Amino acid sequence: MGLSSASANGALVGLVVGALNYVLALSVVARVGTRGLSEDESVARRDFARRMLPIKRVLMATSFLVFPLVGYAAGAMMSPGGVAR
Repeated sequence: MGLSSASANGALVGLVVGALNYVLALSVVARVGTRGLSEDESVARRDFARRMLPIKRVLMATSFLVFPLVGYAAGAMMSPGGVAR
């Protein structure tokens, strides 16, 4: 299976969707996690940032690896001759 323009476009769309997913999900999780904290609670903020690291890693892996791979596969299936008929 080669790199057709449809599969490359699918991977690019998947990357864009993944980037949007990463930014939106990370901002929502950060907003929920810091809700109710006052500005001077730096210890709680540092603890929250430490606990967020595994979540950020999983979110980054799914957003920047899974979405482009799914887009590539979808584009490959939609390209002429991409799927055995």
